[in-house]
Amino acid sequence: MRVQLTLLAAIVSLLFSVPASSSEEDWTADWLFRAAPVGAVPSQPKQRMWRDEKRKLVILDGEICLRRGQLEMLACPRGTKEYESLIVVDAIPGLVHRELIRVGAQPGSPTQFDPYKPASGTEIQVIVCWQDEAGKRHAVAAQELIKNTKTGKAMKGSWVFAGSRFVEDPDTGRTTCLADGGDFISVANFSTSLIDLPVRSPEDNSALLFEPMSERVPQEKTKVRLILVPQLDE
Repeated sequence: MRVQLTLLAAIVSLLFSVPASSSEEDWTADWLFRAAPVGAVPSQPKQRMWRDEKRKLVILDGEICLRRGQLEMLACPRGTKEYESLIVVDAIPGLVHRELIRVGAQPGSPTQFDPYKPASGTEIQVIVCWQDEAGKRHAVAAQELIKNTKTGKAMKGSWVFAGSRFVEDPDTGRTTCLADGGDFISVANFSTSLIDLPVRSPEDNSALLFEPMSERVPQEKTKVRLILVPQLDE
């Protein structure tokens, strides 16, 4: 009888156990802090971007570009909105779009206005990793580096893969992602954002809700690694 109960308990445990999730990953492990993340496939070597199909995530290199001031973006591509973004990356958002789909994320739709409709799509967990001057490794949810100016506390909520929009140049026939112009990972709603908040967050300067959590943000020019983790149904 005891053996039968033990066997039954094992079967129940197997059937109803929760698979290990990305939130249990050690984001300070050696594989992630190598020059090229171990097990990840380079998407665009010059842009320092990789795809990890086993772990179902996309990895980007960047650096801190703003520690004080109002924020419209968590991250932007280089040469666009560094003056209102916490992090600048070399990757092009249109190519990040492709890589997120390859690891299972599904784009939804960008924020719409008049009437307002929030952005939708696969939820994206964003992790920021870096190594300080003393050699200590850090890894935090991106929300912990952003302050809600109304509450004085870290930003709540998560991002979604809105997908931005793609347009074709009638002269060249070339298709371009509108997020390439700067709207990569937003903290203010834009109809062109690749990754956006699924809640109302005005873009007007007088109504911007977020700024860097300066006491937690590393110094400007600090190299960081962004991990984009789609929250997929198992």
